[in-house]
Amino acid sequence: KTPSGYTAAFHDCNHGLITSAALTAGRGGTRARAVQLMTAFVGAAIGSAYCMRAFVLLTLEAYVAGVSASEIFEQLQPEEFLQSGGLVPAQQQPQVLQEVNQQLFGRWLSLVYTAAAQLNAVFPSAADKPGWAWYGGEDEVQANAMANFVAQTLLRLQTEESEASAAGADADTVSEDPLISKIRSTAEGAAALDQASKQLQQEYQQQGTLRGKEVPTMVRVADPELEVTSGAVLVWKQQVSLVQAVYQYM
Repeated sequence: KTPSGYTAAFHDCNHGLITSAALTAGRGGTRARAVQLMTAFVGAAIGSAYCMRAFVLLTLEAYVAGVSASEIFEQLQPEEFLQSGGLVPAQQQPQVLQEVNQQLFGRWLSLVYTAAAQLNAVFPSAADKPGWAWYGGEDEVQANAMANFVAQTLLRLQTEESEASAAGADADTVSEDPLISKIRSTAEGAAALDQASKQLQQEYQQQGTLRGKEVPTMVRVADPELEVTSGAVLVWKQQVSLVQAVYQYM
């Protein structure tokens, strides 16, 4: 059975989704946003990078439109979360599947909202909607823990970015080496070193490596089998990925 509103949320427009302009014009409204986000969540929860990006972008659209996280969350019925799956063992009871997926979806919403807020994005309805970044489930302890998680993750991202820039700058400033000094004494040599620095920064941003070597990431998994067998590790990595995605878009 197709939940109410799903057909209306997907009609003839770019990529089958309601566009931002259509939502702004009032076609679909908050229910349509919630349906789109739920659909993106389904794919992202089982590993689709495309759906992960879609979830972040759709959430940011709702953010800049002044729609609170709880307003989106409230548009979805409990039974609709049964079809999101992907993280909970299939043998679990439907009630467990529903509750876990429901909380996970809500946390994803709040992660994106909190990350955007900590990156100084203006939420238009902040004065009228207290607690607008929290989806409304669980409790204040969890909300504060999430805010701290986002802050620490963003700090780590900023630190890694600074380290990458510093590594690139090192290629420009090795003045104690006579050969480097000689190269930099010519305009062509200085330009070549500048280019090498830019290439290092680009390599880190695009591939996460420096000079072909892996840079330590925020999530370390000692056992290669752990990542595919541990739901906790997967949840953690996906939450980090959400914050990383917001950081890249902002």
